Amino acid sequence: MSMHQTYGLLFAILLCFGLQAQKPEKWIKLGDEAFAQNDHYAAFSYYQRAIAQDSSKAEYQYKYAESARLINNYDIAARFYEKVYTKERGRFYPDGVVHLANMKEHSGLYKDAGKYWRKAKSKRKKGSYIYKKAIQEYKSSQWAKLEQDNFLPNAWVKPLPSPVNSKLSEFAAVPLKDSLMFYSALVQKSTPSGKVIEGQKGVQIYASKYDIEENRWEQRRHASKSFSDIGSDLGNGSFDAVNERYYFSVCDGPECDIYFSKVIDGELFKPEILNVNINGKGAKNTQPFYIKDGEKELLFFASDREGGEGKLDIWMSERSGSDWGEAENLGNMINTPDDELTPYYAPDQNRIYFSSTWHFGFGGHDVFYSEKDSEGNYMLPKNMGQPINTPANDLYFCMSGNDHGFLTSNRDGSNPWSKGTCCNDIYSFNIDPVILVPEDNLPVITDIGDLGVYLPISLYFHNDEPDPNTTDTITKLNYLTSYEAYKKRIPTYRKKYTEDIPFELIIPSDSTIIDFFENKAQAGVDKLELVSKLLLRELEQGARIDLAIKGYASPLAQSDYNKNLTLRRIHSLINYFNEYEDGAFITYMNDVAPSGGYLGIEKIPFGESKASRTVSDNVNDQRNSIYSKAAAMERKIEILAIEKSDKAVEVIPEEVEKTLSFTEEEKDLGRIKRGKLLTHVFSFENTLDKKVRIDHVQPACGCTLVGFPTRMIYPGKKGEIPIEIDTKELSKGLNTKSILVIANDGEIVQELKVSFIVE
Repeated sequence: MSMHQTYGLLFAILLCFGLQAQKPEKWIKLGDEAFAQNDHYAAFSYYQRAIAQDSSKAEYQYKYAESARLINNYDIAARFYEKVYTKERGRFYPDGVVHLANMKEHSGLYKDAGKYWRKAKSKRKKGSYIYKKAIQEYKSSQWAKLEQDNFLPNAWVKPLPSPVNSKLSEFAAVPLKDSLMFYSALVQKSTPSGKVIEGQKGVQIYASKYDIEENRWEQRRHASKSFSDIGSDLGNGSFDAVNERYYFSVCDGPECDIYFSKVIDGELFKPEILNVNINGKGAKNTQPFYIKDGEKELLFFASDREGGEGKLDIWMSERSGSDWGEAENLGNMINTPDDELTPYYAPDQNRIYFSSTWHFGFGGHDVFYSEKDSEGNYMLPKNMGQPINTPANDLYFCMSGNDHGFLTSNRDGSNPWSKGTCCNDIYSFNIDPVILVPEDNLPVITDIGDLGVYLPISLYFHNDEPDPNTTDTITKLNYLTSYEAYKKRIPTYRKKYTEDIPFELIIPSDSTIIDFFENKAQAGVDKLELVSKLLLRELEQGARIDLAIKGYASPLAQSDYNKNLTLRRIHSLINYFNEYEDGAFITYMNDVAPSGGYLGIEKIPFGESKASRTVSDNVNDQRNSIYSKAAAMERKIEILAIEKSDKAVEVIPEEVEKTLSFTEEEKDLGRIKRGKLLTHVFSFENTLDKKVRIDHVQPACGCTLVGFPTRMIYPGKKGEIPIEIDTKELSKGLNTKSILVIANDGEIVQELKVSFIVE
């Protein structure tokens, strides 16, 4: 990320008053001149005036969109790129659809972003950077659609007030001590004597102190004024272990090197450049982060030197004696064909934090973390989630305590030079420390087959549960909810099974029931919870896994009824996976996970046909047909197989015609009272000349229950997808819930949305 932007907007506005009679061609010429000088704010102002006079020309629209993109005005950029693409379909502006997709993503419009990333892919040579980028971003947009309603619990992000943040850009905050913070700021350039240099701005290092008694930030002061002549832009710093050295970047245009300076009473003195191992020749070397890990002194930094994975990569050097050793690339688990920036290493968490535009995110740069395995290798990065990340750019993650710190963002709500998301501000954040503690003391799994040691996993149900007296094949109940209700019936089971039997049989009969619940039913739940953690860990590392789940029922009803009952029971387990850890499995079950991991579920209902013939089917003999251990052992589902999936890794699908024509794809249900059960029906028609097979109807939230329509829809036929939303646990304010309809093995993917305001 460049630290230097030149602003000519004020000059442009003043000049405009004297040029009211200019024709649009003149405004375009002035805009082109400003654009060529990288003065994108002035260019935006000129192009805006041209558009106001003539908004019909694709050339004007495209230039306006380009200037809007470069000042991070995502909304205007997206609107005008879309106007251009609608007219010329990429014939004259082939990069336009790429920028359009990117701006849609930056605006949080992930459905539209996915559509345009598909179009961008179709116009590029296979194997090219843009081709690969389009595939990656299409998948990322599908991931973001599923994650956009999820937020970290007990977390908040707030902008720091003035005088820290200003109308220009502030970034790269790092704490020192005594409530002192150093950071970088874009400011008006001046001479050593303090005289302002008109029309020139640069990045300098500033310090601000937080007054605890007054609960405010004091006026900032220039920390690097004693050596402001060593480069145009200074910033992106971090302190050593004893706060006596400050490592920072010095940039002249696109070239950057890393320096250090002594810190004396909060001032910086005598800058010195680091050796060639850090400052590789002909490369940009920037954003240093120093950390002492045990006895090791490490310096992480970003560089585009040779030997990397793409653009800017994260590198690391270890101090040897009085100097720094040869830098090592952190490898392709972290570094990608795009930029990886702003490293922050936390030894106590065994994690490195960084920002990237490649790994699955919400748009722009997102903050990620990667943990080291037992052999010291970095594992697959994980997105920090919302509210740390947004569709805008989020960088410079830095902890200043065990649950709080700073980051930099141009998210909506920053202090902009103009309307929108133009400029970076420094934000403080608070986050639950539990999120920052690495997992796990789980067993080591070297192969998916190792999970077979936990099989079968048997999960038990009360008679005709869940949802008795129905022929439905789905349920809104989570298996664990069903199981908790089942446990509450233990006194009833003990009573019913020991009634009206000889005295000498009461104690052994009672022991039989206790043994079933303690050593069978609870053991199944314990194994399910352990295997869920193991599955999630493997999926996070890219494993592709199939589960085979079989269902059984005791023989108290007709076989067809029991088969539907076993399907409901299997569906309760699917709900369990959907709701596990706030939807942690959803992206894997939809095959849009950043890791490429996939979780498939094969449903095998068996009904009474597989029930033991020793179990009573006499409805009048409830002791043996319902409350006996033998009957209870038949009312179950079992995970019988955990295997590597042969489902191919999804690639970006080619753009296809929609074959399901919905009367509406988005529905506003208005204002409702919390606790109300919301219902709605989405109606559709197959408008193609071939049949459509509906594979999945997947809600993104466990609070939403969907009815599965007829699986096969013939040409011209209609169908319905009913939904129910339980609002008891939803937060007040605007809520938007998504449902994905997947048909013909993923050839058709359509998103339905309902929105409402909970009062």
